[in-house]
Amino acid sequence: MIGVNRILQGINVTSVLGDTKLDREKEKKLRKKYIQRALEILNTKLDQPQVFTLE
Repeated sequence: MIGVNRILQGINVTSVLGDTKLDREKEKKLRKKYIQRALEILNTKLDQPQVFTLE
């Protein structure tokens, strides 16, 4: 069985890294923010699985 140590919560299942309610530019900025946060999370030392939020 494969475990997951780091989870970054998305907005919803159909649009995990974006928000279809936003215009194109705002959604692009949101996606960039998710990628930057994900890279920060990958550099975080963990002792147990953890769920992270965008903020």
